[in-house]
Amino acid sequence: MSGNVLTVLDLKNVPDEIVVEKILSTRNSKLFEVIYDRYADRIYNKCLSFSHDSTVA
Repeated sequence: MSGNVLTVLDLKNVPDEIVVEKILSTRNSKLFEVIYDRYADRIYNKCLSFSHDSTVA
């Protein structure tokens, strides 16, 4: 990490709980990208399995 500025890359291998703590403590919404990248495909696929429609999912 450079100085006190956290980046998405700094948190790539950090557990979700710590990432969320950092998001809340720094109020840096850009860090939400870490959580999004981890789960977006799973969430999309789950929605697709319910709806059977890629537009709806």
